[in-house]
Amino acid sequence: GATGVAAAAAPSSETRGEARIAVGSQLRALSTTASPLEVGLSTRGATAFRVRLDATQPKIDDSSMVAPDDADAFWEEVTSSPYGHGIKASMGSVFVSAEGRITLLDADGKILTQSRLLIHSGEIVFSAKGGLVYGRGAGALDAHVLAQYGNVTPVVNNFFRKGSETNVPYYYTTDGYAALGVAAAGSSSILPTTYLAGPDSISWRNAQPGPFELYLMPSDTLERGTFAYYSLVGKPRVPPLYSFGFIASRWGWQDRSYIEDTLSRFRSGSYPADAFIVDFE
Repeated sequence: GATGVAAAAAPSSETRGEARIAVGSQLRALSTTASPLEVGLSTRGATAFRVRLDATQPKIDDSSMVAPDDADAFWEEVTSSPYGHGIKASMGSVFVSAEGRITLLDADGKILTQSRLLIHSGEIVFSAKGGLVYGRGAGALDAHVLAQYGNVTPVVNNFFRKGSETNVPYYYTTDGYAALGVAAAGSSSILPTTYLAGPDSISWRNAQPGPFELYLMPSDTLERGTFAYYSLVGKPRVPPLYSFGFIASRWGWQDRSYIEDTLSRFRSGSYPADAFIVDFE
C-alpha cells in the first residue's frame, strides 16, 4: 500500500533526471552470455512515467509521438520497497525488482499492473484484470467498436475495399492506466511497436532493434486517461478555419486546364468552396 512505499523511501530530493536500475538474474539464468538490462525510470510531461527498457540505448527525444505541453513532473527516488527500486511522483509510482519485474501503482499505492520478468529489451508482458481496452484506433469495419482485445499493429493505410484504417500503439485500460509505446523511427509506414491485448495480459513488442520506451499513465477513468495522453503527446491542434467549410475534391482530374475551368465554374456560380483538393495518382 501507499504507506509501505512512503515509509520505505530513502531520503532523496525531488528531481527531473533518470533513475537507472540494473536487472539481470533472469537473463543470466537463460544465457551465460546475456548482459544485465539497465532500466531507466523518469517522468515525461506532467502525467506520464517514462520507462526505458534498455537505458544504455539513446533516448528517443525526437519522436513526433511525444510532445508534452507541460514540464516533466518531479519525482522522488525510492530505493527500497516491496516492489524493488523505483520512483514516486504525484500521479503514482513505478518500480523495478532485482529480478526484472516492473510494477505500476496509483497515487494511493494500489497496484495497477505488474509485468512478467523481463527477458530482453524488446518485449514486455503486463498483467491484466479483465479491464476494457480503449484507444487502439479503427477502420471502416470496426469504427463502431470502442473497446476490444486483439493484436494492434500501428499503421495508417488504405486497405482495398475496406477504406482507411488507423491504428496506434496506445491504449487505456479500465484496470486504471494508459500506455503509449515508442520506438526509434524506421523506414516503414508500419510502426514497429505492437501490442496484443487480452483479459489476462497485454504484451508489448518492438519488432526492430534499437531503443524501446513505454509511457505509463495512472488514471482511474477513461476521461482522465485521455487527458493524461493529450498532456503527453500535446493537445490536439485546432484545424485552420477553411477546413470547417466546403471542400471540393474529386478523383480523376485530366489536366491543368480542366482543373482551372472547374475552379472558375465554382467561382462564377457563387458556390461556397473554401478549399480545392487536386487528387492524382
